[in-house]
Amino acid sequence: MGCGTEEKFKPLVKYFYYLGISKDGIRKILVTRPVLLCVDFETTIVSKVQFLRDIGVQQDAIGNVLVRFPRLLTFSHHKKIRTVVIFLLTKAGVSQKNIGKVIALGPELLGCSIANKLDHNVKYFLSLGITLRQLGEMVADFPMLHIQYRHPSPQVSLFAKNDGSAFAGSY
Repeated sequence: MGCGTEEKFKPLVKYFYYLGISKDGIRKILVTRPVLLCVDFETTIVSKVQFLRDIGVQQDAIGNVLVRFPRLLTFSHHKKIRTVVIFLLTKAGVSQKNIGKVIALGPELLGCSIANKLDHNVKYFLSLGITLRQLGEMVADFPMLHIQYRHPSPQVSLFAKNDGSAFAGSY
């Protein structure tokens, strides 16, 4: 069976429909990740969907996760996806109860670099006196916090520390 043959992509499209993904959603996934037409369906896609279920992403949210962040389907399960989830649980204070919600609301987190993005943000928030538990609750309520937030440059941080004003870096 060759790459992109009808026998290969029909089960994939049916599976996407099974997950509640619309025709437009399927088109978005395949246009942004055409390599999915060439991968082993069971080991690449079904296993990642099962992992999402296992961590608590609700069945009715899985299709939306895949449409919002199709890159997830081409990431390494063990090197990328699992590693970010473990980081969120152990270093960012996200509870086991909330991890599925976090991924459902912010699947783009799975694409973030731990070393270059997530770890820096966690350290910064903790340096502000936010506890790990509080940080976990913040992430559970607003997962995009880790993606959109950029902590101040060292100059702004130093300036703010020197005069004690929380707004010093804004001027």
